[in-house]
Amino acid sequence: MSGKSYISTRLFHHKMPRERKISVKIYVFQFGDDDPRKCTSVKMARFGLARAVKRFSEVPYRLYALDPFAKSVLFPGERETVIKRGFLIADFSWRGSPEPYFKLRRARHLIPRRLPLLLAANPTAWGRPYKLSSVEAAAAALYILGLKGDAEEVLSIYTWGGRFLELNREPLQEYSRARSIEEVLRAEEEFFGELSPRELLYGGKG
Repeated sequence: MSGKSYISTRLFHHKMPRERKISVKIYVFQFGDDDPRKCTSVKMARFGLARAVKRFSEVPYRLYALDPFAKSVLFPGERETVIKRGFLIADFSWRGSPEPYFKLRRARHLIPRRLPLLLAANPTAWGRPYKLSSVEAAAAALYILGLKGDAEEVLSIYTWGGRFLELNREPLQEYSRARSIEEVLRAEEEFFGELSPRELLYGGKG
């Protein structure tokens, strides 16, 4: 092999990351609020861990959606249904309006589920409850559904990814062992007290 062809092959492999496989089909709808260079869902799609969609029509009907505004919490008993249908991550800025997402949720009859409380480990929001990046939200959902290996695979695309599981090891283990929604909520209260997701989203209003 000539030096020239060897170098070009190395460059090609450097630019094209290894495609990874997980058990659940993940869709990400990017609403364009964040810088795509910093957007974790963009990197997930680039590694083959998620499918990026830009039009409502590309989102399957009755898909599960990781939704911080949802009343119902995700729990392990939904594992088989989620594996069958997949889930959506709506990627929009915490500072922006969620109304475009609400339109998508209504139009595609999505099944919204919030995650139980966890702490962010990403550099932007380290240690803050509920301010998870898209990749952290995806990993949390997979772990809660009993797919720990998939959660680790998703997080492996970031050098800080493993810290998310370390930081949340105990609550994630309890959430993943829960046999009912009530047990998830009890575990959430045990670890985070009376801290409410609604308070974190709305600043104590509503």
